[in-house]
Order: sequence, then structure tokens, then C-alpha cells
Amino acid sequence: MEKLKSLHLSERPYPNPVSRLSEALKLLRMSDTEWTKKMIALETLQMLIVHHPHMVAEKRPIISVALINEGNSKRLRLACAALDTIALMFLRMFMDADVEIATKSMLLLLAKDSIMSLKERVHLALYCLARSCSCSRFIIALLKCGQGHSSNCLRAGTIEQIGHLVDLNGADKIFASMRHSNKQLVIALSKMALDRAPEVRHEAQRILKAFIHIPEFRKILTDVVPFKNKKQMDTILKGLM
Repeated sequence: MEKLKSLHLSERPYPNPVSRLSEALKLLRMSDTEWTKKMIALETLQMLIVHHPHMVAEKRPIISVALINEGNSKRLRLACAALDTIALMFLRMFMDADVEIATKSMLLLLAKDSIMSLKERVHLALYCLARSCSCSRFIIALLKCGQGHSSNCLRAGTIEQIGHLVDLNGADKIFASMRHSNKQLVIALSKMALDRAPEVRHEAQRILKAFIHIPEFRKILTDVVPFKNKKQMDTILKGLM
């Protein structure tokens, strides 16, 4: 969050926001060799998000595509600025309608890039997204893209975000909010608790511990764990008690 607070934004709205948005999107279509102009465009979009959110909301699909393209830029400074802008947009707007595509776009960046500064910004964007949409929709979106992905880093990012939500809201509240998708959540956690990647496995087991006191959760868990994994899961659960 401190990264977003450090953005240098004017306190005054633009007198001509429509033309400013059009110009910013035009600049973002240029090649990365014109990266200084693109940086100006990103600063403009940050200003528009803060001072003209209703106009940005109307054009959000177009703006989102442009920002995600820049988040994939090979020029680090440009990619970081784009991800900061995405995080700001997520934080300032209600994202339920776009939560699935937004979540998928951010998680795929985790799978692609190993640069720490970019990963930190992706996690910040997801953190902001979690606060701008319903908890159940965000978790479902995370699981849909991240649960079975081949990238250890992407699966780790997925379970880390779920862990943040559990820490923030509590297991009981989350389980109640997902009453129509509880089985999906339990299946995902049971699989990720046995994941080949230790960073995924350990976090999933920590989350299991938060849920295990809920009787319905335990019942579903007993039903969904395959026979071949029951002994291993029983050992894990005994260690969590």
C-alpha cells in the first residue's frame, strides 16, 4: 500500500478528462522505445482513476487491456508503473464484474516473471483487488486459474492470496460466504495441502488448520479426499490438531 501512497498525484481534477484519456490510450499503443511517453500516459491514467473514476469505470475494459499489456513490458520501469496503476484502479473501483479476468491476468504475470519488484507489485494488485470485490467471487476466481496450474510460483501466489483473505476475514466468515461453493474450496485446499511445491503445501496446510474446527468443513473434507491420499491427509490433520 505504501507504493500507492507514494504516487505523485495532483490534487486537482483534469478540466478535459475525455481527451486526456484518449491521448493516454493513444500513447500506450506506441512501441516501448517511446517509454517516456508511455510513463506520462500512465501518470495521466492514475490521475483519471483518482479524480474521474466514473469515466474510467465506463472505459475500464479498454483501459485494463492497455495496462495489462504494459505490465508485460520488458522495460522494468514501465511494467512497474503499469502494475502500480492497475493496483490503484482495483483499489478505487468495485471489481465484481471483472474479477475473474482481472485475477487471471495478475496470476499469469506471476507465472511469467521472476523479477522480485514485479512480483511484489502483482501481489499488491491482487491485495487491492481482494478489497474491491466479494470475497467468495475472488476466491473462486483464484482457484479457477491457479489451483491446477503447472507453475509453482502461480500456485504459490494463489494460495498466498487465499491465506491473506482467511487472515483478514476469518475462516468462519469465508466458509459462510461460500455456502454455494464450499465443496470447491475444500477440494482445492485438500489438493494444495499435498502439493509438490513446499511453499504451496505449507500455506495450504496452515489454511486447513484455520478451517478444521468447522464441522461441515471436516465432513466435506472426509468425503472429497481420494482413498489413496486419506492416510497422508489424516497424518497432516493430526499434526494440525
